[in-house]
Order: sequence, then C-alpha cells, then structure tokens
Amino acid sequence: MSLIERIDRNRIHPPPGIEEVLNFFKLKSMRRKCNAYKILRYSVGKECKRIGESNAILIGRVTNHLWNTSTSQEKSEYINLGQINSFTFDSNKDEMCGNCIGFYQITRMITIIIIEVGFLINHSQTLKREADLLRQEIMTRAGQSYQIMEIMGINESTEIIELRRRIMRLELKILKLKPRVEEHEVKFTNLEQRDKEKTNPVAKLDDDIKEIKKAYSEKES
Repeated sequence: MSLIERIDRNRIHPPPGIEEVLNFFKLKSMRRKCNAYKILRYSVGKECKRIGESNAILIGRVTNHLWNTSTSQEKSEYINLGQINSFTFDSNKDEMCGNCIGFYQITRMITIIIIEVGFLINHSQTLKREADLLRQEIMTRAGQSYQIMEIMGINESTEIIELRRRIMRLELKILKLKPRVEEHEVKFTNLEQRDKEKTNPVAKLDDDIKEIKKAYSEKES
C-alpha cells in the first residue's frame, strides 16, 4: 500500500521512511499535504505502542522538519485542516497567521509531551496526570475568547509566561526519567533555589529553555 493510500485511510503502519514522507510533501495539493501532516503528527500518540518508540520519534522528526521548512501560509493551512478547534479563524486569518502559529506551537508542545509521557507511563502515573492537567488548562484558556490574545503571545503577561514555564518544567521531568538521560547523568540546576534569586519571569523562562537545550545536547552526546 502506498503512502498516499495509507494516509487516505488514516493509517501509518508500517511507518514511512523520512525520504518517503518528504517526497510526498512535495505534492502540489495543499489539502492532501495538510491532511497528511495532521495524520502523521496526531496519529503518533495512538500509534506509538504499535509502531514502537523509535518509529514514533522518526515520524515526529519528519513532521518537525516539515513545519520548520514550511511557509507561513502553509503553516496556517496545517492548523486549519488539522482541525485544532480551540478557537475560530476569522476574516483576518492571514493577518493573524503569525500569532495563530504561536498558539499552535504551544498546543503542539503539549501534544509531543503527552506522547513522550506515553512512553514513560509505567514509570510515572503522576507525571502523566500532570501532563494531562496542563494540556486541559491550556485548551480551556484557549477557549476563553478574552484570553486568546494572551495565549497567542500578543500580550506576554506574567501568567502566560508562567504557563509556558510549566511546560518547560514538565519536559525537564520527562528528560530526567528517560534512561538515556540517566545514563549520561545529566545535572539540572536547582530550579527552586534559582527562582528565589530571580524575580523576572522572562529571565526565568530563558533559563528554563537553556536548561532543556543543555539536557538534550548531553542526551545526544
């Protein structure tokens, strides 16, 4: 069965190779490209047990590559056809495209985290509950129209920055649990002590991002 047939039938087993996926996305049909992106990204969570962690990560890398190399217009179409219905695109969709992408990136981060937690479910039920609650909170906020602009990043309020920091912290906990990380004995900064020393939420967020980048670099080494 070809990749096109598998995508049309909402099936990604056996998982496609990177080149096969990237060649597929060279097709001119935007709707087909967008539906493929939706299926590849959002099916991974359901399929990961069947296709295995390595294949789920492979598909994740392909779709991340696709996202990073897509134009703003393509990204807005991915969002629209990806059926993320937390808010409604209005007549200014094109003008708001950049901000909508900012919101989408937050929800995509949570999607990825939920997938990662799925691999660790036997290690930490508490971590899974924390990820689920955080996702629910973000989606609830997104459904409240008066807060949409904040979630999109138009208004970088302290509350929204703190929400993003919680996402970062959750990712750090996931990294700590992963055996590959533990093998390399990744050392994390004492976040609570640092928080007492710094009061600027933006500075704290920047530090969290640096911490995650450091953890990933040590994991890959």
